Amino acid sequence: MTIFIEYTGAIFLIVLSYLVPLLFSSIRSQKYCLTAFYVVTTALHFVSLFNYAVFTLPGVDLDATTFSNNALGAAASGNAPVLSVGTNAYEYILYLAYTVFGENKLVGQALSILTSVTSCLFLFGIARHLNIKGNFSILLLIIAGFTPSFLFYMSLTFREAFQLFGFIGGIYYAYESFSNKSLASLFVSSLFFVFMGIFHHILLGLSFILIVITFVFYFMSSGLSKKQIIKNMILAIMGISVIGYIVMVNIPAREGNDYIRILKESGSVVKMVDQYRDGVEKKLPRSAYGFNVDTSSLAGTGYGLVISYLHYLYGPGIHSIDKAIDIVPALNAFGRLLVSLLLLYLLIKRVRMPEGLGYLLIMYFIVTAMWSLGTTNYGQAFRHNSLTDWILAIVLVIGIKAALFREKDK
Repeated sequence: MTIFIEYTGAIFLIVLSYLVPLLFSSIRSQKYCLTAFYVVTTALHFVSLFNYAVFTLPGVDLDATTFSNNALGAAASGNAPVLSVGTNAYEYILYLAYTVFGENKLVGQALSILTSVTSCLFLFGIARHLNIKGNFSILLLIIAGFTPSFLFYMSLTFREAFQLFGFIGGIYYAYESFSNKSLASLFVSSLFFVFMGIFHHILLGLSFILIVITFVFYFMSSGLSKKQIIKNMILAIMGISVIGYIVMVNIPAREGNDYIRILKESGSVVKMVDQYRDGVEKKLPRSAYGFNVDTSSLAGTGYGLVISYLHYLYGPGIHSIDKAIDIVPALNAFGRLLVSLLLLYLLIKRVRMPEGLGYLLIMYFIVTAMWSLGTTNYGQAFRHNSLTDWILAIVLVIGIKAALFREKDK
């Protein structure tokens, strides 16, 4: 009985993760779609329980354990963490969860899964906007849900689960605003992007760029005259830039998370990136790329960052596998390479793409390019790609759908 009481909060969150899809008739009425949700949810809980009851998975003993332990300590003492941008925002959410549902790491992991399942609901909605329906939407859920980066980082106490929730929610409501010409949905989309940003100062700055791009796409699909579109775009860019600057300068960010301070101290974006990368490389991570970006010249900087971007997306390769745990991120990276080649093939063959895919691909490029600037090793890359791998899952399903329908036409 004592054990049951200790785990009551975690059990409640676990059960809730299975109940959430039932709230939507579009999912509840399709037994195979509901089954797909339950399969993905069960897989996430399996990873969570394995990490909790069997042994700590590789990579979890650093950030994930630190976040959880800090929040558990705060809940035990009753002293809430300082609420600020970055890791503290996530620790504050964990603190609230441990205070309400019990001081147990499994509560934090179950909360991540509940958040991730909700993100899958948004994914289902995005698929509908891209004309991915029926069995193809089910296939998308399975592929995205079983992506190694998703299974690992969305089932444990990493802040990526909440970053994904903000990112994918922002894109879902962006599509809602495009299709329904809804300013209300556009505003909600912006709030989701900002929510994504509160867990990392760089992401917060990026969120305003994503908001600007979303406004541009909204006005382009509004049906207004070209002159009015340009006028609205200029006003939106100016307004969002001012708001973004005010927020970035004034919102609290603690030591190690305040990139505005780091930027001021370094003197330029290039020097800030160089300083950050050097700081990571000095820790000598085992999975380091094995090269430094030469920032002494513009050409050297550009070349180095392009190479770094390729490593970020498509590494580690077979030659970089040093231990058994490297196989998982290597397979994940190989999958990204295959889907990238598929996308290139579809573009060369001029296969008809769903309307709105361009917006999604632009968002993918901007987020991955930003993350790659400060990423110097494959462990970091594996983690950061968990925010965007679902977009490539969409591309893969679009390619499969195109191939199947072409075969039928023949």
